[in-house]
Amino acid sequence: AKLEFLANNSDLRSHPLFWAGFIPVGEMEPIYGRGARASYGWWAAGISLGILLLAVFWTKGPFQKIR
Repeated sequence: AKLEFLANNSDLRSHPLFWAGFIPVGEMEPIYGRGARASYGWWAAGISLGILLLAVFWTKGPFQKIR
C-alpha cells in the first residue's frame, strides 16, 4: 500500500509526513490490563492522601485564625 501511494502521488505528497504515520511498529496484539479491581487500592490511597493533605492544610494553612 505504501509503495502504491508513493507511486501514484506527487513528490510533495510522497514526503514521509503523509505516509509515515501509517506504519505499524511493534507487536500488533491487543494490550490487556489487570482490570478495574487492581486500581481500587491506588484510588483509595490517593483519596486518603488527599484527605490527609486537606486536613493538614486546613489546620496549619491560611484558614487558621491568627491568634
